Amino acid sequence: MAEEISDVAHQRFRGGPVTLLIEVVASGLGNRLRAERERRGTIPIGCAVAREEECLDALKAGADEAVAITLPDARAIHTLIDRTLLRASLRRQSERISASIGHAEKLAALGTLVAGVAHEINNPLAAVALSVNALELGLDPLEHAKDELERLASLGRAVQPEELRQAMRSVRAASPSWDIRRALADITSGVEAITDVVRDLRVFARVDEEAQPELVDVGDLVDQVLRIVRREIEQTAVLERDIDRDLPPLLVPRTRLAQVLTNVLINAAHAVREVERSVHRVRISARADDEAVAIVVSDTGPGIAPDDIDRIFDPFYTTKRQDLGTGLGLSISRSILRRLGGDMIVDSVHGDGASFLLMVPRPDPRVLRSSGIVAGGTHADRSRDRLAVLIVDTDEVMVRAYSRALGSHHDVIVASDGEEAIELLESGTTADVVLSELGMPGIGGPGLHQWLERERPALAGRTLFVTSSHPASGAQRALQERGVEILAKPISRDALLEAIERATGLH
Repeated sequence: MAEEISDVAHQRFRGGPVTLLIEVVASGLGNRLRAERERRGTIPIGCAVAREEECLDALKAGADEAVAITLPDARAIHTLIDRTLLRASLRRQSERISASIGHAEKLAALGTLVAGVAHEINNPLAAVALSVNALELGLDPLEHAKDELERLASLGRAVQPEELRQAMRSVRAASPSWDIRRALADITSGVEAITDVVRDLRVFARVDEEAQPELVDVGDLVDQVLRIVRREIEQTAVLERDIDRDLPPLLVPRTRLAQVLTNVLINAAHAVREVERSVHRVRISARADDEAVAIVVSDTGPGIAPDDIDRIFDPFYTTKRQDLGTGLGLSISRSILRRLGGDMIVDSVHGDGASFLLMVPRPDPRVLRSSGIVAGGTHADRSRDRLAVLIVDTDEVMVRAYSRALGSHHDVIVASDGEEAIELLESGTTADVVLSELGMPGIGGPGLHQWLERERPALAGRTLFVTSSHPASGAQRALQERGVEILAKPISRDALLEAIERATGLH
C-alpha cells in the first residue's frame, strides 16, 4: 500500500512546484514523525496510518494531517493530499501571524518605555554636551599661549628670563581650573551609557523568527532589561534585584528571553498602580538547580482574583485598564518559554500581589560541545604589531574618529568610498585589514567585498564592515553567511582593536 500511495502522490505533483511527504507509518510513529519534521522543516507532512486511534498520535508528533487508510484508495489518498496541503498552509499562516503579533507586542512595550529611554539617553548626553563645550572654551587660551611660545622661538635670539616667565604665566592662566582628564573621562562614561541603552534597544529591533540561540548570562540580561524598564517601575515602586552570582549560562535566543522579562516586569509596574500602599515593591530574583534556571518577578499590586487565575494566559484577556495593555503579553511570553522548553507559572493571593515564575531549562553540556558554542574568554597576551588598516567611509567625521581611535596602534589609510578604495589597491597601496562602512552610495560594502574576493581574496578574509542598520538587511545576512564579521554601531576603540586582531589572527 505504501508504494501505491507514493505512486499517486508522485503522479499528482510530477513536474509541479509542490513537495509533499506522504508516509505510511507502521511502527515508531511518534519518533519517526518528529525526526521528519526536524529534518524537513516546514514541508507539508501527511501521514496514512492503519488505525483511527493513531491519527491523533501522528498529529501530536508533527504531521499536518493524518487519516486511516486500510485499503489502497485513490480518492482517500487525494483527500489526504488536499487536506495536508491546506493544513500546512494554515499552519504557516498561523506561524507568520504569531511572529507578527509577537513583534507588535514588542513595539507596544517599547512605546510604553519611550519616556524612560529618553531620560536614560538625555542625562548622559547633556553631560557630554556640557563637557565638550567646556573643552572647546578651554582650547582658545591654550591656542594663544601656543602662539606666544612659537613667537618667542622665532625671534632668532636667546629668550630673556622675563619673556619666558611671561609666556609661562600665559600658559598657566590659559589652563582651565578644572581637570581636563576628568572631563574626558566623564565624556567617555556618558558615551558608554548611551551605547548601552542603544544596544539594549536592539532587543526590540529583531523579529523573533530571526533570533538564534546563544549563550546568555542571566545576570547580564536582567541588567540589560532593567536599564530599559527601570524608570517605568521606579515611578511607583522600589525595584529590588536578587540574582545569584553563580547562575549557569542559558542557551536561548537572547531577544526572546529579553522580551519575556520585559513583558513581565512591565506588567508588575502596571499592577502596582492599581492599589494604594505606603511602599510598593517590584522584585526580580533568579536561582538555579540541576535542571533549570528559575527567574521570579513579584509585585505588591492587587494580585489576581481566583476567577482570573485560570484565564490569565489566554490571548487578549486582561485585567488592566484599557490604556495599559492588550492582554497579549503574558500569552506570548508563556508561548516563548514553552518553545524554549520551559514554562511560566503564576502564584497570587488576591489583594497581596502576584509572583510569576519563569522556568528555563539548563543546556545539555553535550549540546554545547557539539554546537561549538563556548563562552567568550579574555586574551591578556596580544600582539601589538602595527598593521596597515584601510578605512572606507563616506562620513568625514567617522573617518577622523577611526583615525584618532586606531592611529596610535596601526597605520591608517583612508578612502572616501568603495570606488576610491579599489583605486588605491589597484595603484599599489597595500593593506593588512579593511574596515568599511557597509551602506555607501555607489560601490557599497557588498560590492567592495565582491571585488576583494575576486581580486584580493586574502584581504577579503580580513575585511570588517560596520553598520547601524537593524534588523539585518538581506545583503548583511549574505555577508555573514560567508563568514564576514559585521560590527554594530556604536562601537568602542577596544572593540575595534579586538576585531582587527581577530581578522588578522593575532587575537
